[in-house]
Amino acid sequence: MSADLSQSMDVSPSKLTTTSPSKPKTSLEEEKSFKIVLDELKKEYNTYREEKKTNEKVLNETIGKLRDQLSDMVRSKAEVSSQAEFYQEKVKALAKKVESLTAEVESLEKRCQNYVNTIGKHEFNVQHLRNEAMEAINKLSLAEIQVANLTQENRALKDSERRLHKERETERKEKRGQELLMANLEALKAKFDCSEADSRMRLEARLDEANIECSNLRRRLQDEQDRLTRRVELLEEQTRTAKTRLEEERTLKTKVAEELEALRNEMREKEEKIEEMQEQLTTAINSSQPVLERETRIKELDTVIRDKDATINSLNERLTAAKKCQAELSEVSQGIEKQLTELTEQYEQHKQESDKAIEELKKVEADLKSANLTLELKLKTSNAEETEERAQREAELSSLRSRCEGLANDLEKTKQNELVLEKETKEAVRTSQVAEEKASNLSVQTNQLRQELDVLRVELVEARSAHATLEAVYNRETEKNRMEMTSLNEKISMLEKLRTESEEQIKELTAVNDLLHEQIQELGQKVTIIDNAQDTGMDLGEDSLTSENFRESDKMLQVLRLLRKEKSSAIANAEFQKNEKQRMEAEVAVLKKQLEEFRNTAVQAGPSSKHLLLLLLNVMLNS
Repeated sequence: MSADLSQSMDVSPSKLTTTSPSKPKTSLEEEKSFKIVLDELKKEYNTYREEKKTNEKVLNETIGKLRDQLSDMVRSKAEVSSQAEFYQEKVKALAKKVESLTAEVESLEKRCQNYVNTIGKHEFNVQHLRNEAMEAINKLSLAEIQVANLTQENRALKDSERRLHKERETERKEKRGQELLMANLEALKAKFDCSEADSRMRLEARLDEANIECSNLRRRLQDEQDRLTRRVELLEEQTRTAKTRLEEERTLKTKVAEELEALRNEMREKEEKIEEMQEQLTTAINSSQPVLERETRIKELDTVIRDKDATINSLNERLTAAKKCQAELSEVSQGIEKQLTELTEQYEQHKQESDKAIEELKKVEADLKSANLTLELKLKTSNAEETEERAQREAELSSLRSRCEGLANDLEKTKQNELVLEKETKEAVRTSQVAEEKASNLSVQTNQLRQELDVLRVELVEARSAHATLEAVYNRETEKNRMEMTSLNEKISMLEKLRTESEEQIKELTAVNDLLHEQIQELGQKVTIIDNAQDTGMDLGEDSLTSENFRESDKMLQVLRLLRKEKSSAIANAEFQKNEKQRMEAEVAVLKKQLEEFRNTAVQAGPSSKHLLLLLLNVMLNS
């Protein structure tokens, strides 16, 4: 347009000059006015050119600024979009992690509830076992009372034995007196034979009276002989039963002696094994995690029950109970070693897992820090898209330059474009604000992760404190086990003493039985003497002899009755102790089953659940 105007302005004077000859009548005034108009037009044209140059400079400057802003905004937009995609993926990964953690938390809560229920059951069982242990202690006291009664009965038997010795001596003295009487009777016979001729008449009368008395005495003797035969048969049967029982007791004595020797050998071997196991336990305590308190309590109850079995059982079955106790102690020690190894492995696994989790969280923190740095860099360089838009606008501006005719329209368009750019810049600012909000959310998440790390560290500290407390409890329990071993050895020595006492009692009973045999033989000899006296017709002193024999037989019967009562009471005690032993063995079997179930549940549970178990045990110990 400017070129056309300049051409038109250059051409106009020539036209005027050319038209001047054709119009000679034009006046000079018109020429002057025309020149003035031309000068004014030139001035206006010059001002127009200057204004146009200034406007073009301003437009170029604004276009350059807008281009720079567009390039910056495109870069920021690209960075913000890439950052948004990255954070969206990060949010998805975190959501997956949150879902997995919620599922793990639910499973752990279920396991905790199961373990709480099992712990309640085990506590109920432990209380039941405590009650049974108290009952066993009461029974033990009753058994000790029975032992005291047996010792008193033993003393009574010794006193009766002394009395029987004294009675035997009196019987020997009476036999000597009877022999003297027989000698006197023979002398009297000789005297009667000498004086038969002188006093036959008197003797015949006396003989008639004597025959009558003899018939009466024979009748009495027959009745008494029948009674004596019956008593002798009863005594023979009793002696036979006593002999059979003595033989049985002797066989039992031999068996007990053999078992004692075997038990002593086994005790020596097991004491050596126990010393080795104690050394192994002391070495394992320094590098392993302690046993659960529940299992130690149950083991204490097992040892107490074994001790009670050893004290309650009879003299013949106590040695076998000691064998079982030692075998069970060896099994318990092996179980303790296995549990210690398992717990150490679990503790190491839990340590490794916790260290891995801490390292992963540290890596996550480093990644988040690097992400924050990249976000800051991307915010600085997020104007790539804006540069493209600015390039398009430059093309539009070039088209505007080519269209200089519509400067006003172009200016209006540029104003509209500026408004659009302002809107886009506002949108970019909003996107940057959204990105900043996302960055703040990420910082909040990092803080949450740090809090979780702190919680994990606190849990680790608590687990270590629980480990220390459990180690202290384990040391206490080992000391208790040592004390119980010493008590076991003392009880075994007491059992050996009781065995020796029982052997002495058996010897005393055999001596009493021999004395009874001798007394029965003496009674038989007395009966034969009485029969011989009846055959010879000797009637003097028969009343006194029969009365003394009856007294002696009554005493013997009383002694036999006492012995029978003692034997029946001893048999009843033995049966009662056998029944108690069977009941206690059943209870021990139930306890072993419960222990195996508890171990199986502990093995089936994972390391996280075992960590929870340790925490629960710590809470229980503190309570």
